[in-house]
Amino acid sequence: MAEGTTEPKRGGSGSWWTTLPGVLTAVATLLTAVGGLIGVLYQVHILPLSQSPPPPVPLPEPPSQYKGIGQKVDGVEVKILRVQRISERDATLLQLDYSVTTGSELRWHDPDHFAQLILEGAAVAPVWTSTWAGDLPLNSVKEFSVKFRAPPGAAQSVVFRFGEEHHIDLLATVLDRN
Repeated sequence: MAEGTTEPKRGGSGSWWTTLPGVLTAVATLLTAVGGLIGVLYQVHILPLSQSPPPPVPLPEPPSQYKGIGQKVDGVEVKILRVQRISERDATLLQLDYSVTTGSELRWHDPDHFAQLILEGAAVAPVWTSTWAGDLPLNSVKEFSVKFRAPPGAAQSVVFRFGEEHHIDLLATVLDRN
């Protein structure tokens, strides 16, 4: 090599992330990871899809024929507490509030599959549940809420099916929430 000329440096002193392509790659990777994490948190219901709804307006005590008597299914007693027609995000929904009373045996409960709305003879799964599947405490009463898309012109009385292995159908009166 001629005197006074320098050979280009190989391996340089800077690392990959100090170059523009390195920085862009790092930013894209970070955004992808954060977006994926947020998506997973929505899927498992850790992050809400919207802001918390306003506190519910106190309703008058439902009529006596509305309150169901507990019925046994799949080793637990289920009781309908309230059924309301509600509006959320330009959609009309039926919200079912029910309780499950357990005995001395450990029971698994999955609201997505345990409670269904019966429409024209077909069972419809809820579009939202207040909690995800899990074991129920022994000798206890636990309340759940599930929401179903309300069909156009839904009647004032509807039938809900409860149970995963065995089924019972219970009739309930729908209250309109103002």
